[in-house]
Amino acid sequence: MNEFFKKMIFAKMVIFGSESINLLGRRVALIPIEVILKMEQDLAGKLGKKEAREFIYNWGKYQTETGSKRYLSNKKALSGMFQRLPATGNPSLELGRNVIRFCGWGDIKILTAKKMGNEMVLEVKKSPFALEYLEKKGKSKGPVCNYLAGIIAGVAKATYKKECVCTEKSCAATGIADSCLFELKVTGES
Repeated sequence: MNEFFKKMIFAKMVIFGSESINLLGRRVALIPIEVILKMEQDLAGKLGKKEAREFIYNWGKYQTETGSKRYLSNKKALSGMFQRLPATGNPSLELGRNVIRFCGWGDIKILTAKKMGNEMVLEVKKSPFALEYLEKKGKSKGPVCNYLAGIIAGVAKATYKKECVCTEKSCAATGIADSCLFELKVTGES
């Protein structure tokens, strides 16, 4: 069993009920990545590609922005979960990174951090969105990890308490690289 998962169960951050899974009192469900990609495709057919990407991005952002607030309210449990902090020195970001990996959304690594956290370049290995796209549709012409970009922006907004924007700069679904690169910017006040 994943060590992080064990810590979350021990800290009562994850509770398995007979009818539901709760993550800090929030009901969660497992949704296949192909369903999220299909939602984006259907939205693009009705609204246009740009609008569909924005919808999916905002759904991912909402998911982690609202969920992260619950994690951040448990600072005591957070600090006990990590023996060492990431390069940012922020246990909240480390929790977000681990939750993203635990949920199967890829393994995030901070490549660069500038201006005390106002800008970061993040690498995501094995993005399930890129892998699913490649498997089902072949190579894409551009980035496809819109939901994941929103997830990253939501964690950052909850952590920094400021508006954040995450843009996928290169995507493994194009077949050009093995990982996806994202640029995260803290853009202003909440």
